[in-house]
Amino acid sequence: MKHTFYGKSGRAQITVVDLTDPRLPERKRRDEPEFQVRLLPRSANRSTAYTSAGDLTYTGSDLSAAMMHVRAWTGLEEIELPACLRRYLIDLERAN
Repeated sequence: MKHTFYGKSGRAQITVVDLTDPRLPERKRRDEPEFQVRLLPRSANRSTAYTSAGDLTYTGSDLSAAMMHVRAWTGLEEIELPACLRRYLIDLERAN
């Protein structure tokens, strides 16, 4: 799942790699989902691919750290998370 945030200074894309499904083979399964954040400057063309030209700034299982990178790059103070990402915040709160 991918979601793009647009800010004054650039764009940030967060990708969720969720391999926690118990139906997956054990060798592929993970305990936590992984979040990746890629950044593009405002000057980049709208059709520029994040995977080829975007800077990978975060890879890990902490959604709040990933969102910190998004806020810092885009300059957005309050970010309304889409429902697909909010689900991971709820799961984190349950775990703590």
